[in-house]
Amino acid sequence: MERALCSYRAFFDFLESEHEWQEFKRFDWPRIKKPDRLPKVLSFDEVLGLVDKDDPTSILLEFLYATGARISEACALKWKDIDTQRKTIRLFGKGRKGREIPLSKVVEAKFKKTNKLGDYVFCSPRDPGKSLGPRQARRMIRKFCLENNIDRRIHPHLMRHSVATHLLDEGADLRFIQELLGHESLSTTQKYLRVSKQKLMEVFDRCHPRA
Repeated sequence: MERALCSYRAFFDFLESEHEWQEFKRFDWPRIKKPDRLPKVLSFDEVLGLVDKDDPTSILLEFLYATGARISEACALKWKDIDTQRKTIRLFGKGRKGREIPLSKVVEAKFKKTNKLGDYVFCSPRDPGKSLGPRQARRMIRKFCLENNIDRRIHPHLMRHSVATHLLDEGADLRFIQELLGHESLSTTQKYLRVSKQKLMEVFDRCHPRA
């Protein structure tokens, strides 16, 4: 319906500009509000099933979950951006805006086992001197899921949604999650509150003896 209205509006705008038809200026086009979609998330057990292997794809998934990084940020990560002394990682997000986030012990341990083939932490399988591309990363994850009989559709942003929701479930401050994810606006981060509350209600309905 919304697509049809957009097409009509574009057509009548064309008639107005090209043929000076003014009759449609008074037409009040209805605005269709899209229902807000809650981010899909993995359970903690589902995350463990993805990250408990020493496969390069599993290490990438571990990194995405540990940091909440966007796939483009993970692909751009260089070894020099990891400070093992201060236990921090420097990520560069949209507009090359940088932020510093904690380096977890699990990620550090896995990185120590990784062969450094070039400047990039996640390098291209075809050319280790170049970074892994986001599209390549998505293909790797799909292949990894098929090889490990994982039925659920796993994509990089799902790890980002999952860690944000799990942190909220464990009582993390919303401002911390905003900083971790690199959101400019707190309102963007607040959508995970709704996921967390929805989960609370589901658990309540399922487990409370007098629900």
